[in-house]
Amino acid sequence: MAEVLVYAQAAGNAQGLAKLITHGVGSPDAAPTAEDGAAAPPPPPPPPLVPVATSPVAATLDGTGRSGMVVMAAATDEAIRLARAHGVGIVGTTGTTTGSGAIGYYARRVATAGLFGLAASGCCPLVAPSGAATALLGTNPLAYGIPVPRCGGDEEGNRSDGDGGYDALVADIGMSAMSYWAVRAAAAKGTPLPEHVALDATGGATVDAASAAALLPFGGPDAAHKASALGVLVEWLTGPAVGATFAGLPWAATAAGGRGEGADGEGSGGGWGNLVVAASPSLLRPAADVDADTATLVATLRGGGATLPGEGGDARRADAARGGVPIEGGLWPALVEAAGGDGP
Repeated sequence: MAEVLVYAQAAGNAQGLAKLITHGVGSPDAAPTAEDGAAAPPPPPPPPLVPVATSPVAATLDGTGRSGMVVMAAATDEAIRLARAHGVGIVGTTGTTTGSGAIGYYARRVATAGLFGLAASGCCPLVAPSGAATALLGTNPLAYGIPVPRCGGDEEGNRSDGDGGYDALVADIGMSAMSYWAVRAAAAKGTPLPEHVALDATGGATVDAASAAALLPFGGPDAAHKASALGVLVEWLTGPAVGATFAGLPWAATAAGGRGEGADGEGSGGGWGNLVVAASPSLLRPAADVDADTATLVATLRGGGATLPGEGGDARRADAARGGVPIEGGLWPALVEAAGGDGP
């Protein structure tokens, strides 16, 4: 989890260290006590994270209530393993009860392994899709990672082995006009929201972050239907497709839940869902040719003055690697307090 959080913090992503003080990695539980007030024995550890193969190229992973970041990291490893063995790896997860963090992290891991990566993450209802007045979809981020060769292979046209031979072109796109965590931060500071970001509990537009009951899809009045459509896609990929909850429905209302296959966050489905896809670029043509044309595409776009996906975050991470990870003014004292220390 630390690696995912620092990745986001260094890139200036709202999924960074602030999640530690807003219960974004799981709410801290009070120490359990027995009836006589004495400390109760700690709960047993969750079962191991073991992928269950559903085909030679696909698997499911039951998070059994673990953090979404832990489960997504395991799913990414399995998707990469399957893709290296079979050309494609698809891993769906269920049973997580916290967010997965900045999902571009997982798409980047796939891409730097020399594979095309796709990651999608579901959560509780936070976004009102087009035409709705209440939240029915998650913020539903979708990320892709394209492997960009650093040298393009050897003189014979053989592809790099993918171990350190690839950079990544990464886009990480949430479907809401503003991230949930950014709205939480605005509410804490008393900062008004921009127009066309949120609805209040009555379904009316609001710029008061504290009154926000549902976020709106990005794009504004004229184009929000496009983000809404993508949000429905991610809701399906991380809900019905993998066997997790969706659209705010109780687990018992889903097909698997109705058959009694587990409960939210307690194994055998339920909870929130995620999906990771890894695919070899050699599926459609020789990988060395894909690498060469990918390098040409990137060079052509840069030559035309284009800002490539993820370049801003990449630059901020590079700065952080040289000068340290920036932490905004009010966050450091809150982190120190949460850790129970006095700080510098």
